[in-house]
Amino acid sequence: MEDKAVNAGVTAQTGFELQRNCALLLILDDYTSYKDKNFFVCIEHQDDFLFAFTTDDHKTLQEVYTYQSKKKSGSIWTINADFGEIITKILGTGTHLIQDNMSKTQDYKHKLTFVSNTDMSLKYSPNDEEKKEGKEPVSIKVNEMNEIQSFNSLHADIRNKIDGSVKDYCKKHTKTFDKGEFNNLILQWVDFPKTANKQREALIGLMHSKFPHVVDPKASIELFIELFRKVEQTYNQGNVARLLDESKRLYAEDLKATLDIIEKEQRTYEKWRNHAQTFAPIFKIPLSVQDSAKDKIRETFEYLKDLNNLDHKKIQKFIYENDYREKYYSVAEMFKGYVSEVRESEHINLNDIDIFFTCLCAYVEFYDEGNL
Repeated sequence: MEDKAVNAGVTAQTGFELQRNCALLLILDDYTSYKDKNFFVCIEHQDDFLFAFTTDDHKTLQEVYTYQSKKKSGSIWTINADFGEIITKILGTGTHLIQDNMSKTQDYKHKLTFVSNTDMSLKYSPNDEEKKEGKEPVSIKVNEMNEIQSFNSLHADIRNKIDGSVKDYCKKHTKTFDKGEFNNLILQWVDFPKTANKQREALIGLMHSKFPHVVDPKASIELFIELFRKVEQTYNQGNVARLLDESKRLYAEDLKATLDIIEKEQRTYEKWRNHAQTFAPIFKIPLSVQDSAKDKIRETFEYLKDLNNLDHKKIQKFIYENDYREKYYSVAEMFKGYVSEVRESEHINLNDIDIFFTCLCAYVEFYDEGNL
């Protein structure tokens, strides 16, 4: 069914920062549990973002985790009309997932998470009649001390109050909901700053702690953000969110490839740093280029990814087809040989410095695991 709201975030260009940053936070924070699974990420789709775990061919759903990410300035979440509206929409996402025509395994299941960087204070206060019956106040917080809370684990009186807020919203707006979807509801607090800039700083810190071998976590986070941008602003076709819409997907392979690029850049920079005093005079690399070698290496890997950069692809192919580790006795002589023979055997319109850096990047890509 067509729903203009499924493109509201794309059209308004609001909320993307928190949604995307929160998705990236969850992936990086628990990457070890994601890295060996087949999944894709969607942003501004069935919900703010989701992780869909699939069979090897990405054609059949095994499990889906959806997230509605919300921030609240200057206060906490309580069980009120706003909360009821959010939960109603999240429960509706579960219904849409069941109705989605993408095939599912027999044991398919999904989780529906309301995630926020603002504390949730869930309270039930009995009225006078209920107090006479022995009812007592109940209070549960979802915060840094209690980060994840499933709906079914909540006190019955809290569950009933949330159920009531959803019913009130549905009655007021003539909507319906599947009560069974409460079984899939999760409430989650994340330790995440309020502003986009501070969120990026937190992601950089997380990148540094989870991947300590990455020399430039800031550039790495920017690379991930650029990857997410490719799908976050793609419209749901016909205003209908379909999991079969591949244009909205960011695959696990894409994320793994990005991490692979980051690690290759790191290894290449380390090789440059270890041999810079030898490489620089041989290939007449100016001090200005030496000082910005990290950027030069990143730029070169970008060229190598682009099929339209024929000169870089020719050099990459030459390195792949010619392993000189058996031919030369020193690193410096090996790269002198690469640059010289690339010049002789290929028609290349690059200068020697660019040829050298392309050879260095391609060599690390194909042959080096950190032992050069």
